[in-house]
Formats: sequence, C-alpha cells, structure tokens
Amino acid sequence: MLPGTWRSPLKILRMAEVIYLTGLSRVTLWRLERDRRFPARLQLSKNAVGWRDDEVLDWVQSRPRVASRAVKTASSTESKP
Repeated sequence: MLPGTWRSPLKILRMAEVIYLTGLSRVTLWRLERDRRFPARLQLSKNAVGWRDDEVLDWVQSRPRVASRAVKTASSTESKP
C-alpha cells in the first residue's frame, strides 16, 4: 500500500443502521434503491443484506442542505393596524 492511501476497514451496515444514519423509512430506502438513487444492497447470505458504510455515508453527504428560515419573533408576527 502506498503511503497516504490508508483507508479504514470496510464496514457493512444493516438495515437498522442505514435507517438511523439516513433518517429514512425502510420503504423509502427501497424505493430510492429501486430507482437507483441510493446505493445497492449487498447480499450477505440467503436472508441477510447490508450496505457498504462508505457508499451510504457518501450518499448522505451528497444530499443538499436545506436553507434555514429566519426565525420570526413575537414582534414581527403582530398584526399592524
């Protein structure tokens, strides 16, 4: 391995961890994956699937940030005569 190319060991995330990291439901993850807008799952065994942590984290970081709205104060919400 070349100097400076060290990577952390690959971790496989199970469904509960993916739901926690993304904040999305199981069905929403399935729909995004079906539409190829979310990383594909890996078949770990006959009845187990998982996702590569680096792919899921890259996907999360690629999501656009929501612009914050100005906080309304009580004086700005009062009706004017």
